[in-house]
Amino acid sequence: RQVVLPIGLSEELSTSRVKIFCPRCQEVYVPRQKHLDIDGAYFGISFANILFKTYPDLYPKDGPLTYQPLIFGFKIFGQRGSAHEEQFDNSGHRTNKSAAEVLTEIKQ
Repeated sequence: RQVVLPIGLSEELSTSRVKIFCPRCQEVYVPRQKHLDIDGAYFGISFANILFKTYPDLYPKDGPLTYQPLIFGFKIFGQRGSAHEEQFDNSGHRTNKSAAEVLTEIKQ
């Protein structure tokens, strides 16, 4: 659990409702039902930044949490999906071109 802060996405009244900012994961969330009626302009877009500049010891020391994808405990490197997967024909020859091959064709 992390302490969160209220923020507004606009400085003008009646343009947006209050949102919740989590300093650990750097994400903005929609609050629970009981806080939805508060206007976000009362806090403004710079409330969290000014608070952390004034009181830097309030900022979480752990830093943002990032998700590391694992399959059976093994880390997955890169974001290569099926679009980048090499495809072969029945004789075992590669049918799709690599990025380097595409670039050399463009240059010619």
